[in-house]
Amino acid sequence: NRFDGEAAFDMPPFEQEVLIEKTGSSLAARDGRITYDITVTNFTDGPLSGVTVTDDLPAGTTLVGSPADMDATQSGSELRFTVDLAARESVTLSFEVAVDVEASRLIEFQGAERNAELVQVEQTLATEEPGWRQSPIFPYSGTYSWYAPNTLDNESRIMQLYMGRIEGTQPMLSFQHFYDTEAYRSACRVEFSVNSGAYQDMEPYFIRNGYTGPYDFLGQEGRAFSGRAEGYVNTVADLSDFVGQTLDVRFTLINSFFGAQDGWYVDDIALLDARSIENTACASAAGGVEYCSVFSEPGTIILPDDYAGTANGTQAFEVVLAPNPVTSGGELQLFIRNVAEVGTDIDVRLFSSVGELMLFNRYPKTGVLDRPIVGIPANMPPGVYFVMVEIDGERVTRKVIVRR
Repeated sequence: NRFDGEAAFDMPPFEQEVLIEKTGSSLAARDGRITYDITVTNFTDGPLSGVTVTDDLPAGTTLVGSPADMDATQSGSELRFTVDLAARESVTLSFEVAVDVEASRLIEFQGAERNAELVQVEQTLATEEPGWRQSPIFPYSGTYSWYAPNTLDNESRIMQLYMGRIEGTQPMLSFQHFYDTEAYRSACRVEFSVNSGAYQDMEPYFIRNGYTGPYDFLGQEGRAFSGRAEGYVNTVADLSDFVGQTLDVRFTLINSFFGAQDGWYVDDIALLDARSIENTACASAAGGVEYCSVFSEPGTIILPDDYAGTANGTQAFEVVLAPNPVTSGGELQLFIRNVAEVGTDIDVRLFSSVGELMLFNRYPKTGVLDRPIVGIPANMPPGVYFVMVEIDGERVTRKVIVRR
């Protein structure tokens, strides 16, 4: 009793019965589709029967397929599931909706294929190692992304972009990026300036996939994207506080002394007057409390009709290189996993850190586990290189270090 003046440390009698989590597509075309996943977990040590899960389909969307085919019922816009859960069991319910809403308005778009004249590249380098550059190695869409390598020089690489005037009722900055850096030491940071003023950290304005944690290296510390992402990540910032002002954005990679990681790829940087679709799902056990989950702000952003970015897709197979580092004149073995037994040959390309094609080999595809061997020329200069493996039109890129 909080009013009796006595301290007590017993747990309250209430226990949450079900846990619900709602996720969905972060981006969708104006006439495209959104996939939603609802994960429901029995939070008790006993079975739960007749757990009800409801989802009120957003305005401007229509369920794809028949509710009966997904063991659901529909009344108006409400989609309803009923599930039985064993103790601590989780189930995931998935469905698609077709979209018919107003598209976002594109104010400025920066893919690495165009508008390169608006990009300024700076670097505080004691070496001649290039900083940010257009790279064909691992684009999110199209044929190029912006790329800053993670090297051994303990230096910063800065890319600055002029993005134009912030306009509209829901202005947002959206970009795709993949980072592979030394966790807690290297840092990928995003800053912005309005009306050519002082740069400030973007973190307070991130509303989707913000910084992953702290970094601290040689007196530089703060929060940043650090470690390794699981593929490309869509990060979104809300710029509503700056309507009517001009926007400059800069991406800074702060390197540590350790260069075994890949670096930072950034693609499809867009300033939008966004239109988005939010969605909520709720679950409750029979006669119990209802719990709800909102798909993370800002929901699904509806892409502008003139948006140029279309994802190249996820990795269709895995590639492991050994040994890595490899010596000039040595042999590099490629372990290729999760490959179907049918298809075309394996194309292997070796690129320099600035995207120059150094060699090309083609190997017959022989089975589920393929192990082609790439001979490293004896005159290959030491440095950082990239191996691109292509099978059936799918590409996977890995970093390799060549030593004397």
